[in-house]
Amino acid sequence: MPPEPQDRPERSSGVKLVRIIPIKVAFDVNPSPDPKITSATVNVALQSMISTDQKSLFLTVGVKVAHAENGPYQLEVVFAGEYQKEEGAEINWDWDKFSRANGAAIIFPYVREMVTNLTARIGAPLFLPPINIAALAASEPTPKK
Repeated sequence: MPPEPQDRPERSSGVKLVRIIPIKVAFDVNPSPDPKITSATVNVALQSMISTDQKSLFLTVGVKVAHAENGPYQLEVVFAGEYQKEEGAEINWDWDKFSRANGAAIIFPYVREMVTNLTARIGAPLFLPPINIAALAASEPTPKK
C-alpha cells in the first residue's frame, strides 16, 4: 500500500516559478480581408537570460502569426516567465537545460490560449497544436548568460 500523502517526503525540483506575464500582444486586424487568404505562417521563438549569479532565469516564449497582405490579421504574442532557484536546493542541471525543456513548456500553454482567444473574437480562430518544446529549443541559439 502506498504511503499516505502526509507520509511522503516532499519533493521539489529546486526551482520556483515566480510569475508568468504577457509582455507583448500586437494584434492588427484587417477590417476587410480577402476571404481567399486562409493560410498563415506561424513562428515560435524562445529567448532566455540567466542572471550573473545563476540564481534566476527570465524566459520568453513568443508566437508570430503572419498572413499574406490583405489577410485577416497579423498577430504577435510573447509571454515571459521568471524562475528562481530555491534557497538551499541542490540541483543537478543547469538553467540552459531547464529553459530549453521544462521552462518553455510551462509558458507555451499561456501563449496558445491568448492566440486562440484573440483570434476567436474576430471569427477566425487559430488553434495552435501542442509542440515539442525540446525539439524547438534545439534549433534556437544558446541563451545569454
